[in-house]
Amino acid sequence: MKGQEAQEALAERKRLQRDLVKDIRYLSHAMLTYMPEDSREIPEPFGTLAVEPRDLDAEALLRSAYSKRADLLSIESALKSADANLQMVDKTHNIDFYPSVWYSRTPSYTSSGTDYGETKAYGFSLTMPIPTSALYRSDVLAAANNKTQVEINLMESKKRVRMEINQALIQYANAKELLGSAESAYRAAVMGSKKEDSASVVAERQKSVDLIDARTNHLKALIYVLRLSGDYSLPAM
Repeated sequence: MKGQEAQEALAERKRLQRDLVKDIRYLSHAMLTYMPEDSREIPEPFGTLAVEPRDLDAEALLRSAYSKRADLLSIESALKSADANLQMVDKTHNIDFYPSVWYSRTPSYTSSGTDYGETKAYGFSLTMPIPTSALYRSDVLAAANNKTQVEINLMESKKRVRMEINQALIQYANAKELLGSAESAYRAAVMGSKKEDSASVVAERQKSVDLIDARTNHLKALIYVLRLSGDYSLPAM
């Protein structure tokens, strides 16, 4: 009787695996919308999800994030632009002088019987506006304020990234711990399933499901940490 129950349990396990494959294929059709070109091949999952746990260093992840993350690089570029604009405004903040040269010529003519010869005249003028802008330097102050705002934005963004990475590392440490527990429980269940009784087979099946969940959560936590550090590669699965 026990052998029959074990066979039934194994058959039930295979049925669940077939149903899982069908579900994955169904969901894979939605992934076609993320493909760069129209493709008729369904992107199906592959691999075992058995990724070795890593010892991640928070400071190394932060250095990577500061040098690779697009949002931080964009703010740093904006800061360089604001600094260059401030220097340009400061250097061109001078009083504008408007020099001009003029020349006039009157040809000879006769009026009331009197002859008048040709006359020429030259002139030079220099216009200087009242230097009120030099007193207030409003354009320089505006450029300086803009640079300060970008600097504050960059500082706050780096603080946010540090917080995100520290929180993600806590989640990853918990995922590693759960993965270790799931692997130990699965190995024990495999040893117990050699008895070929239904309870042992069911226990081994449940522990295998728990191990897949633990591997999935561990991989998700790892990928999330890597994404926060600016690393968009996928671990080998």
